Amino acid sequence: MKSRGVLAASVIAALCAGCAFVHMQYGATGRNAVFCTFGGGVRPVTIDVLYCTDFRSRYAPIRTTRTGFVPVNRIEAGT
Repeated sequence: MKSRGVLAASVIAALCAGCAFVHMQYGATGRNAVFCTFGGGVRPVTIDVLYCTDFRSRYAPIRTTRTGFVPVNRIEAGT
């Protein structure tokens, strides 16, 4: 049977380890420090995370968007 601290660390690691916004520190004693970097800040994660609305898989392909510019003379000419 696992103690609550070990179980909590394994649940957090299971969800947060696959997130693109995680910063994890692994200690030599088997303890982990988990931080969320969503939105530009660094916040410690101290609860058992089962679901996160800001979760983004670190293994998902990066979405690319095409940005294009139209020359001003084409807009004025209507073509």
